[in-house]
Amino acid sequence: MIFIGTEERGTRTRSAKQSPSSQYYKSEWMDSGQDPILSPTVFLIEMAPGAVAGTHFHRNNQFQVFVKGTGSIGRHELGPGAVHYAGAYTGYGPLTAGPEGLWYFTMRPVFESGALYIPQFRDQMVPGPKRSASSQAIDTLSASELAALPEVQVQELIPLAADMLAARVLRLPPGASVVGVSPEGSGGQFYIVMSGSMLHAGRRLGRWEQIFITDDEDAYTVTAGDEGLEVIFLQYPRKAAEYMPQETR
Repeated sequence: MIFIGTEERGTRTRSAKQSPSSQYYKSEWMDSGQDPILSPTVFLIEMAPGAVAGTHFHRNNQFQVFVKGTGSIGRHELGPGAVHYAGAYTGYGPLTAGPEGLWYFTMRPVFESGALYIPQFRDQMVPGPKRSASSQAIDTLSASELAALPEVQVQELIPLAADMLAARVLRLPPGASVVGVSPEGSGGQFYIVMSGSMLHAGRRLGRWEQIFITDDEDAYTVTAGDEGLEVIFLQYPRKAAEYMPQETR
């Protein structure tokens, strides 16, 4: 199956939220329900300047893609285009916004609600493999640079690993296409548009819009619109067996 996340939905669902330490804004760009095995979810978080989210973990694998402002996760500096991966039950943080604030998308193959902060929820940290990875920020191409691309370019952010974890940037000239990585054996894939546009099933996906591809689909063919395309590709490992519901093991 293929799921789509849109700016229209994000704009419609944007609302103020309160964390333990500060207020922020959240908008839901992709919502496919709450199935415990497959329910891809994408939301945008807008952190205020200087805001801090304490060290925490989640019950499902997730990517974060940072799109505006600056900040850090622990000692790792963040900026637009930086990618962070945290596997299920892997702690990370603190997440700190810089003087311009920090906006980022959280992208998961499975829905869940809320962060489990440490030390408050340490007793809910299930034993099992821990996994994290980060990339540096990227220089997003301008409209003129996209239009002038002579050929498809690929930049590795998190090189493809044995467990299928991967993240990369694809840059396509106007109207160009390229066949992506087969999702077979993975935990699913996201593509998120960073600049230009991507054509999918007769529609145009613009900046920050996304698609999710399940592992039973063929390798996805990425197609740029008339402006060219810069898109981040994210591939998940399968969720570790230790963290799966008992009935699915």
